[in-house]
Amino acid sequence: MFSRRRFSGLRGIYLTTFFLNFGLALLDIFIPVFVWQKTGQIGTVFGFYFIYYLAVVLATPLAATLLKKFISPDYAYFLSVLGRLTYLFFLFLGGQNQLFFFLAAFFWGLTVPFCWLPYYLTVVYEEKEDGFFGKEVSYMNLLSSLAAALSPILGGLLITLYGAGSAYLLAGFFFVLSFLPLYFDRFNPSRVEFSFKDTRFFMKGKQEKSLKRAFWGNGLEAVAILSWPLFIFANLGQYQALGLIKGLSILFSFLLMIWIGRLVDRRGKKIINWGVGLNVFNWLWRITARTPLGFFIFDFLGTVGSILVNTPLQALVYEKARGRYSPLEILVAREMTTNFAAALACLVLALFSKTSFFWPVSFFLGALGAALVYGNDGQKE
Repeated sequence: MFSRRRFSGLRGIYLTTFFLNFGLALLDIFIPVFVWQKTGQIGTVFGFYFIYYLAVVLATPLAATLLKKFISPDYAYFLSVLGRLTYLFFLFLGGQNQLFFFLAAFFWGLTVPFCWLPYYLTVVYEEKEDGFFGKEVSYMNLLSSLAAALSPILGGLLITLYGAGSAYLLAGFFFVLSFLPLYFDRFNPSRVEFSFKDTRFFMKGKQEKSLKRAFWGNGLEAVAILSWPLFIFANLGQYQALGLIKGLSILFSFLLMIWIGRLVDRRGKKIINWGVGLNVFNWLWRITARTPLGFFIFDFLGTVGSILVNTPLQALVYEKARGRYSPLEILVAREMTTNFAAALACLVLALFSKTSFFWPVSFFLGALGAALVYGNDGQKE
């Protein structure tokens, strides 16, 4: 029999972070373009993502309830791997019949909370004396960025030479591989605390207003990010160029992550507002990009801004998840709020998809979403 051995601390989830994000980044930036090319409608792209985000909203409380009563985090993550493989299967069939795209989006959305809730719980329950998570978040973001820098370049090359099916197969391999390191992490309780009533109380209450505003902002910006590869592809028309721009911009910026994470632990989260300012400026001016160099510069600045914002914001969420509410209650509130905002933003962009205002509206949503994160510097309201 295979003997269970334990990695020290978070080494297991660090490996999971790398493998999972390598698989995700092989496809993520290309999926909006692929759906657009196969259906001929930008509006269909945002219909696809509307179904995805809505499925996440519906599946999140279900996943939390199952984690509380019936399944362990490891088993939940295993279910998410099976769901992602189903999603890849329908995504492949979508090239023949676009109805399969919508099934792919639905299954993809269903799998998300079964993956990320166990992931977040593992971090939150890691024993820490100081109660801060900046270093841990920065290490995970570093591994995510390293994977995300290499994958788009490889994914663009595979799609150009062999078609999308080759990228799907490789992504599926890394999804399966990402499950294995979690088996060795020391956090694997059979039950966790969760009350959906308390989640709704948090979402509707007057406390943590700036944090909940940030969740809305994250959702709006996530959808604006979907329009960015469409804008690049509309101007350059090459998968390989798209992958190179994304990969190189991440590669040039990922070394900032460890430094920023340590800065968060030492100095607090005031740096988040620097990132907000950079992101708002970046979104408002992206529409002027027309050349590969211009796309690279804006993508690089966006990556730097994302590091400055997401490292302290993620650390703040983990800290809040060890406070008055149980970790799952805070995490479920975030996932539901963020994805509901994203679903609404998808509807807005679908409505504007056939107008000349589509790109300005897309980038304005990004700027608005970035601005809503302002003020989450860890100070009391």
